[in-house]
Amino acid sequence: MIRIKLGDIFESEMKTLVNTINCVGVMGKGIAKIYKDRYPKMFEEYKDMCTKKLIHTGYLYPYYEDNSVKILNFPTKQHWRSPSKLEYIQEGLNWFIQNYERLKITSIAFPPLGCGNGGLDWETVGPLMYQSLKDLPIDIEIYAPFGTEKSKLQVEFLLVNENKVNKTGVIYEKINNNWLLVLQLIKKLEESEYNIKVGRTIFQKICYVLSRYGTDIGVEFSKGTYGPYSADIKKIITILSNNNLIYEKEYGKMMLITVSKDFKIDKSLYSQKDIENVNKTFQLFKRVKDTNQAELITTILFSFDSLKETYHEVTENMIYQYILEWKKRFSGYQSELKIRELIKSLTGMNLIATDYTKDYVDDMLF
Repeated sequence: MIRIKLGDIFESEMKTLVNTINCVGVMGKGIAKIYKDRYPKMFEEYKDMCTKKLIHTGYLYPYYEDNSVKILNFPTKQHWRSPSKLEYIQEGLNWFIQNYERLKITSIAFPPLGCGNGGLDWETVGPLMYQSLKDLPIDIEIYAPFGTEKSKLQVEFLLVNENKVNKTGVIYEKINNNWLLVLQLIKKLEESEYNIKVGRTIFQKICYVLSRYGTDIGVEFSKGTYGPYSADIKKIITILSNNNLIYEKEYGKMMLITVSKDFKIDKSLYSQKDIENVNKTFQLFKRVKDTNQAELITTILFSFDSLKETYHEVTENMIYQYILEWKKRFSGYQSELKIRELIKSLTGMNLIATDYTKDYVDDMLF
């Protein structure tokens, strides 16, 4: 019997609870953090197994108490920074179906696998879980994310497109074709070892600049800690990852985003304007040295555009003051010199139209 529920999984009467994990030994967020705090011995076991490379997707790690499986740890992602992938969830569900009898599991409660911090949607995960588990002769509870509409807890919703669910490699959500322009740009950057490496922050900045040139990728940007930011970019990365168009791997302290070797773009889908926008964005990022410079450049662009909404003419001082009000950490003399130099450079590149008819005088020189 299978039931779809809302609420606290720790209040479940099922004998086994499922915990979602990564493969690098970190339980720092969401439900995994709660499990870590409640079951410290399990966390130490899990961390040790990760160190020994014994935890991997497609294998569920059982934690025993009183000779029975108390917790079944379910890898939904490789690295804690990476998005969850539907193929990992399907592999794990297949493993469970093949092994629950051997583990003597008679009742079990699942969280919404890969939702929340994992980046996946209940609209995709719910039907996949239900359709995979519904025929098992044990008691199963599946907890939907808090706030899920009542209609999306019903069997009718969970069985929608039952015959269309690809159990061997689910394609996750429709892709905006303009996102592929971002991938084409990253692919070109990858061709030279001297170009900037693309992590999530640079991915954000590329999307912002491309959007600013006029290519619609379907997101809005606002002030963020590290420049213009859109929370929807994380969603885009999740979708592209689940469609195997990009991959993430550790590269020093960052997660490096690489484009699939099989990726090829169909130029016939795009206007000449969009192709030009990609080329101009590429030319800009070829000049970018690191993430900090990318942050400064996009912060200046965003600041200029915001000021331009109010003022007919925008001066260098106005841009600098706007940035200072946004980011107090840029208040030092050296930071000011960098910002002013970049404003001049971006003006010379026609990326902004700074008014220099009102001369800037550096009082610190006198």
